Amino acid sequence: MNTNTDFKLQEIDTGIYQLQDERENCATLVIGTQKALLFDTMLGLGDLKGFIHQLTNLPVIVINSHGHFDHIGGNCQFDEIYLNQRDFELLPLMRGCIEELERTHKRPLSKLRESLSEEQVAKIRPLADDSVFDLGGLAIEIVALPGHTAGSVGALIREKRLLLAGDAATPQMCLFMDGCQPLPVYQKTLQKMMNLEFDTFLLGHFLRTFPKEILHKFMECTEIVGKKRGHLLVYTWINRYRGMVYFLEMRNPQINDIICIIIKEESAES
Repeated sequence: MNTNTDFKLQEIDTGIYQLQDERENCATLVIGTQKALLFDTMLGLGDLKGFIHQLTNLPVIVINSHGHFDHIGGNCQFDEIYLNQRDFELLPLMRGCIEELERTHKRPLSKLRESLSEEQVAKIRPLADDSVFDLGGLAIEIVALPGHTAGSVGALIREKRLLLAGDAATPQMCLFMDGCQPLPVYQKTLQKMMNLEFDTFLLGHFLRTFPKEILHKFMECTEIVGKKRGHLLVYTWINRYRGMVYFLEMRNPQINDIICIIIKEESAES
């Protein structure tokens, strides 16, 4: 019986679970016959390790989809952690965000602090773009998906025709934070995702699956930058993150959500 209430839980398929913390950050647990893989560790709120152990006693491999604070905060609770090396340079910048994050969250973020400590960061292993993790019965293929950050990756599960995408392509795409790449990099990643073999994908801040065909709408959204009027957005958690938001649809009927893109102010065309 699951007595840990720190996280919401949704079963996506046999042996595949999506988790969500109280700040709507998500992670995905994939359980094979020999190992389990945890894709992201969210913000570090709650007893993530204890929650995972109620679902499986297998050894757990952690893959960080990228180096932003809301995907690596629970790293300190695990031993085997991987991150694309192109995002290692983000980790000191994320360490510098902790005090402001604690003010805006109105609580200490002790696990995030520990996960970003020099001792813990030194334990993170570099992740190659074409890595494959055999969990026993399920193979997880790592796919480079740059744009949101230089080192953003996805995890492709061909047996389930499912892609774990982190923040690589989302309805409200953010390209205005530390590490975010120029718009053409994201557009190239969207095209790459369209050519991959999967039917549905999971994201880093939504507790549900998305159909692959919605990627065409995400691409359409990139094409309105500079053509429609942008609106200034200040990130609630870290005020120095400011961008211009461009809205494609205020409520897409297929996913029942806003589709927009936020780019850095200096990148916006007048």
